Amino acid sequence: MSLVSIANSRWGPKAAMWMVKILPRRFTLWMADRIAARIARQADSAIVAAIRSNQSVVQGLPEDDPKIQETVEAVLRNTMRSYISLFEIMQGGHETLAAFAKLDADLREMGDEILSQGRGMIYVGAHTIGLDHLLIHLGGLDYHTLVLAYPEVMPSYQAQNDLRRSLGLNLSPVSFQSLRKAITYLREGGLVVTAADRPDESGVFLEFFGKRAWLPVGHVRLALKTRAPIMVGVTYSIGGGKYRAKSLGIIEPEQFEGRADAEEAMAQQVIRKLEGFIRQHPDEWWMFHKVWPDPMIER
Repeated sequence: MSLVSIANSRWGPKAAMWMVKILPRRFTLWMADRIAARIARQADSAIVAAIRSNQSVVQGLPEDDPKIQETVEAVLRNTMRSYISLFEIMQGGHETLAAFAKLDADLREMGDEILSQGRGMIYVGAHTIGLDHLLIHLGGLDYHTLVLAYPEVMPSYQAQNDLRRSLGLNLSPVSFQSLRKAITYLREGGLVVTAADRPDESGVFLEFFGKRAWLPVGHVRLALKTRAPIMVGVTYSIGGGKYRAKSLGIIEPEQFEGRADAEEAMAQQVIRKLEGFIRQHPDEWWMFHKVWPDPMIER
């Protein structure tokens, strides 16, 4: 059984939590770095192939460029280190988490202003380092929050979501029922959280780093239907196992009303904002699914 298959099993996250609990932190980080380096060398791994493909497009380099391989290892290392931080924090609950996961002041102020008006708001992020810190942190705040997650197709993903729910996160895999629930939340002045950077064949063909990719559009449909603004945000590392979330701006649905291409235009504006951050921090983007159909096609 490979390291990747172990990590993707239902017991992977629980085993990682157990190791973090009993082993010295310095040794755990050392071991995580070694495992990341080993996985990065597994050329036949679907996860490694996806990271390499994605980073080739983001950085505009051939997949066999040494810098791409360095980034693959850095992405895996940063991801593993973020989960070590998370598992350490989870043992102390929300009080401990609050010291290691924070919302930037601008994000909190803009969000509070919108929600205080009785309007719903949609936070749309990307799979950047610290995302789980943000989600679990939101579960401990006094917000009427619903997190829309991807379907629980892998055992490890089910286990991760169980851990998130155990700390109070109101999480629901995307479905017809959960989208109807999200509409109710938004109309009642609640907060809906989701991501927009994972490939989705039922979405819209958008330009992302100069190439077209099928990306989600559900967040835009919710915004247009409920007139709730979208806050585009990202999470990032500030070192020492600490992470922050910041806003990249607010997008109001009213500016797209009446347009025949409203969904596509609004979704494109969201992805443009996320693209700028990922371009500056490619090693903090842990997208383990191949986003572009064929990154070698000339852009």
